[in-house]
Amino acid sequence: MEMMDYLKTKQGQIVNIENVIFATVSNIVANVLTSRDLFGIDLEGTADRKLVAFMHQVIEKASSPVLSDLFPILSKIDFWSKRSGMDMYRLINYTWGDIIKERRASNRHDSEQDFFNVLAENVFSDDQIASLLMEFLIAGTDSITITTVMLMVKLIEGAYLEDGKSLSVWDVFSRVKGRIQNGENADIADDHYHRYMEDIEILHSLGVDAYRFSISWPRILPRGKFGEVNQAGVMFYNKVIDNLLLKGIEPFVTIHHYDFPQELEDRYGGWLSPLMQEDFLHFAKTCFKNFGDRVKYWITMNEPNLFGEMAFENGICPPARCSPPFGNCSYGNSDVEPLVAVHNMLLAHAKASKQGGMVGIAVFATMYRPYTDSRADQEAVYRALAFNLAWILDPLIFGEYPQEMRKYHGNELSTFSPEEQVMLRDSIDFIGINHYTTLYAKDCIHSTCLCNGSICKGSDHAIQGFVYTTGERDGVPIGEPTGQSYVVPEGMEEIVEYIKKRYHNKPMFVTENGYSSPENSDDDDQHDVKRIDYHKSYLKYLARAIRNGGDVRGYFIWTLMDDFEWIYGYNLRFGLYHVDHRHTLNRTPKLSGCWYKDFLIRNSSSLNNIKFDIASLINNNV
Repeated sequence: MEMMDYLKTKQGQIVNIENVIFATVSNIVANVLTSRDLFGIDLEGTADRKLVAFMHQVIEKASSPVLSDLFPILSKIDFWSKRSGMDMYRLINYTWGDIIKERRASNRHDSEQDFFNVLAENVFSDDQIASLLMEFLIAGTDSITITTVMLMVKLIEGAYLEDGKSLSVWDVFSRVKGRIQNGENADIADDHYHRYMEDIEILHSLGVDAYRFSISWPRILPRGKFGEVNQAGVMFYNKVIDNLLLKGIEPFVTIHHYDFPQELEDRYGGWLSPLMQEDFLHFAKTCFKNFGDRVKYWITMNEPNLFGEMAFENGICPPARCSPPFGNCSYGNSDVEPLVAVHNMLLAHAKASKQGGMVGIAVFATMYRPYTDSRADQEAVYRALAFNLAWILDPLIFGEYPQEMRKYHGNELSTFSPEEQVMLRDSIDFIGINHYTTLYAKDCIHSTCLCNGSICKGSDHAIQGFVYTTGERDGVPIGEPTGQSYVVPEGMEEIVEYIKKRYHNKPMFVTENGYSSPENSDDDDQHDVKRIDYHKSYLKYLARAIRNGGDVRGYFIWTLMDDFEWIYGYNLRFGLYHVDHRHTLNRTPKLSGCWYKDFLIRNSSSLNNIKFDIASLINNNV
């Protein structure tokens, strides 16, 4: 029996091996070998040198250049041979962090450090740590794996009025002069609607085994619940899903990603109206009905916190509503309307969340650091997280808004009825983390936050949590600037740790993480070394977060190819592939695309070589 088959069937249980993130493949095997009941062999007291010799053979079998680096220290590490009572039941039901704590508490005789930390501190480079992370999440999981990329239909699909699709709020918004850089729009975008087979082939060639994409609301229901289902739209997504599955790629579907039919905005004001809840429920049910037999993983909404801010506070996205000092819009109330819109979105999510499959939500998850070492700025960090992240997640896990918001918003913040609280509570199976950067947070309650001699925009308002956030301090950026933010890889570990603690280690996916090339960057459009460095460094700190017990199930790169990036048009580039938007729309791999392909294939083949019959080796070596 192969190791992974054993793990899946042990004691008649379905094992969620992704919950048991071990340090290396060899560490997994070592734990299996020292399990007392594995093959009815009592390994108590077995000489460490025999296990070391056995592990040498495991590593040779794996033919992995990363794991072969273990040779110099294998003989120095006690493979738990005197802790063999830690059987498979406990390995299945404990997180890695719990095991570490217990082993430390037991004063294990040979080492104060856990196995992974020895490796990380003595053997592996940052690149190798990132590679090991890939191996952990590829190995034997019944869930989605880490080898993933994503795209969003509005940003790539094009065909904005073909085959029955109606105008969306972004179609209308992008035609208003000055809204989008260079007057661009997504009428054609990457023309994914006509080139989806080519794009799926690119995904397959990269070696990914999951693909996150969204479904266009106005293509499926052009008039919302006021009209019929557009069968041409259903047929298009059926073809996308079916061809992904034929290539062994798991579809990971987002139902609502900012865009919706313009008619719903015109009829009743979109997300400012409770009527939108029922329209979204109708859309979600239509998606589940038509695609749920093949789609296992669903995100109801992408970044409702960022949508509330950009659409109703700053007014830079449709429906472009705001009030001073946040922006200069014709209509809107920046202090109240973001709360109303998000309230409706949360209830819409809850109503749609019980349709089947694994259902989650994706939040825009910036991490924060105190602007100074003062107690006030440290508290500002927690407030910033509460007013951005917990604003969405607290209701969906605990059934109520965070106390930090209730304290400062008072009656401006809607309340949930007892029935709504029951519906909201635990309405997500996982948390999607869209993480790009870290910012400084400065308290504006106990001091006045000034920018260029005047109060910083909105920092003295409750909607901002009385916090001023910035990427610079005394003229020095918090990290290397990108086209949109800053490179602060440590923030990846910190945001996972925050979510782990606040939400009792609810399963997580990093649903977006990517590098936008600055204009006039040193990296040319093809030789994007900085994008590669970005992903390596963020994967390193994601590995640390997992090592500390974070239940992270997967990692999605934003994005497969350059696309229409909302108000930035085609200026902001995140893709592993370059797209010639001016002429041919041809897709050309950047250096980062070649690196990612090699990264996935190298680590996937390394893991495949591990899957062999362990019992024969035990009989021969122990």
